[in-house]
Amino acid sequence: MKKFFVAAAILSLAGTAFAGTVAIPFFLDDGATTYGGFFIPTSGVASFIGLLNTTGSTLTLTATYSDFLGNAAGGGTYDLAGGASVAFRPSVNDPAVENTAFPDSSAIGGALIVTHGGGQYDVIGRLITNSGAGQSAYTAITAP
Repeated sequence: MKKFFVAAAILSLAGTAFAGTVAIPFFLDDGATTYGGFFIPTSGVASFIGLLNTTGSTLTLTATYSDFLGNAAGGGTYDLAGGASVAFRPSVNDPAVENTAFPDSSAIGGALIVTHGGGQYDVIGRLITNSGAGQSAYTAITAP
């Protein structure tokens, strides 16, 4: 039985050796659509996740969202071209500021975005939150 667990651990590490994860531990994205493309919501808080592919190759990203209780809240995949970046609101499709089909989630929660076929730092992320009262920006944690 011990050999089984050791083998399972090795296979699990081997499967993640060529993937990186951008972690957004918490976001609040309950704001109405933004006003005129200036990133300021007409009410509430608007959050924007940005991802940059630092390689010359297209990478497939898998987003997994959770709500504020840690329950699964959607997700999906997105192909990000080499050298390209994408910014999106995690829970609202806001045509005033985003032009992407990145999957949406609940208004309060977190996100894990896993890169497939790349290294640990091949995708860099950031989170920007904006309300009428002010803005905040955070570099997203990238982990193996």
